[in-house]
Amino acid sequence: LLVRKKYGYELTPKAESIKNDINTVITNLEKLVHKQSFAPSKVDSTVKFYGLLPQINTLMPKVIAKIRKEAPNMIVSLDSAPKRHFESLVAGDVHFALSSHQPPSAEQNIYRMTVVKQHCKRTQTRAIHI
Repeated sequence: LLVRKKYGYELTPKAESIKNDINTVITNLEKLVHKQSFAPSKVDSTVKFYGLLPQINTLMPKVIAKIRKEAPNMIVSLDSAPKRHFESLVAGDVHFALSSHQPPSAEQNIYRMTVVKQHCKRTQTRAIHI
């Protein structure tokens, strides 16, 4: 769709012919994205978390209390079965994974956020990520 020229790129004839259609699609997508709003009090879907029992027992009571307050109709699903920490997240079976481990290098594109830092006497400071 682009041809490299001496001073940059130019549209090919095919690109010129679909240029207006692409602009229309982009404009409509922007309208769709900006029109959507999120009202937690009206949500009645399920949010799924994975974590081992130490993380679930430490973090989830406050999270669930906040969800109950903000989104009373939302269902919270917890999975604490021992398995690879990010397996369910990568498979799309859960929305969030609580873990003190880093994802494998093949899964480095997973968004991570530190929610708690712990200091262990035998090890260095560990972070629990969500």
